[in-house]
Amino acid sequence: MSGQENSIEDNKGDEMLNDKEERQGEQAQHEQVNEPDPATEQKAAGTGETDGAGDETGESGHTEVLEPQPHEVLDPAEAVADSAGPAESGKAEAGKSEAGKPDTEVMAGLQREIASMHEQVLRTHAEMQNFRRRAEKDVANAHKFALEKFVADLVNVVDNLERAVTTIDPDNEACKALGEGVELTLKGFLDTLRRFNVEQVDPKGKSFNPELHQAMTMVPHPDLAPNTVIDVFQKGYLLNGRLVRPAMVVVSRSAGNSSGDGGGGQ
Repeated sequence: MSGQENSIEDNKGDEMLNDKEERQGEQAQHEQVNEPDPATEQKAAGTGETDGAGDETGESGHTEVLEPQPHEVLDPAEAVADSAGPAESGKAEAGKSEAGKPDTEVMAGLQREIASMHEQVLRTHAEMQNFRRRAEKDVANAHKFALEKFVADLVNVVDNLERAVTTIDPDNEACKALGEGVELTLKGFLDTLRRFNVEQVDPKGKSFNPELHQAMTMVPHPDLAPNTVIDVFQKGYLLNGRLVRPAMVVVSRSAGNSSGDGGGGQ
């Protein structure tokens, strides 16, 4: 409310207060004018006692004296409230009741929003946990298989040393020392690979495993069960359980099976 509106309401309250005080003053003056003389009142009272004593109707014939009422001071705020009328006061009471009444729809909306945000926090937490586990697994795999390409190139050297050992004639005295030196070199290579968790796959005489072996051909063999590795062209290698290179093998088949050569595996 602006200052002008406050001034108008104050003036209105002062006017009403002055009017009420004037009315009370006029009433007091009128009562003083009509106030009877004490001697006359006593005489009238005596006459009433002789004439109408014991009358149950209470008609004594004397004039009733009105006592003057004290002046009431009216608060300007109350005067303004009285002048505002019942309509505005009813609106104010209705506004108070509406302000104090809880809004169920707003509360329900806030609860739904809180539940949604809580679910979002849980989902984000779960995603972060999964991300952390994947990151830890990737780091572990990076450490475990960091030498995978290096091992894949190094096993070719092992293959050459194995071929050199098979081609040297052990009965030739001139090549005997050379053969022993190559064998010791090959043994040192294999020991070094084992220290770095590199395993050699030599499946000769074992059943064919497509996850570790690559079949170059199939040969009928009546003395062996089908899918048995007869010969190994090239050995395979594993690094920490992961296949670096499959073993190239020859697989047996039953004599009645007329299928040709086949290749499989990784």
